[in-house]
Amino acid sequence: RDTPDHLVSYLEKAGISWKVYAEDIDGRSCPLTATAGYPPKHNPPIFFDDVTGGNDVNSAYCIAHERPYSELAGDLRNNTVARYNFIVPNLCNSMHDCGISGGDAWLSREVPQILSSRAYQDGGALFITLHRNIKLLHIDDAPLDKRIDQHRLLFGGDKAQRLWIIERQNARIKVADVLNQRPLHV
Repeated sequence: RDTPDHLVSYLEKAGISWKVYAEDIDGRSCPLTATAGYPPKHNPPIFFDDVTGGNDVNSAYCIAHERPYSELAGDLRNNTVARYNFIVPNLCNSMHDCGISGGDAWLSREVPQILSSRAYQDGGALFITLHRNIKLLHIDDAPLDKRIDQHRLLFGGDKAQRLWIIERQNARIKVADVLNQRPLHV
């Protein structure tokens, strides 16, 4: 799309660094097409011409901001992550192709490294979105034994005393939805 009206352009204008960490991309080209388990449709910034240089796989700007997920651990360890980071799991780890147990195993390995990072502990927040027809059983020992066909957003920050869960049936979650929800205590 040929519009500068999107999140990463607002981040740039505000002087806020950003980066996408995506599984199954090589980091040598702008990831415009599906490769292995990488789903471009789950990577919003690549849909904007100012990010991709007009869909140029050699766009230096895109390549600098669209990085292989394998770089995240080092960037967290070295405290060199951007202020805003977007993670794109592959189709298996996103629970799309390998089911809930595959995604759950991935989250149980990956989320602790984020939560233990200095970036997170110094005022960071972690947002996890889930969608499709999934069954969530527990969050901190509180049973959620129901099947959902909706979008779900879970988030908390290093100073948060609550876990927020927002559900919307067949709709996108908007910032206004987040601000109007009551938190769950964890």
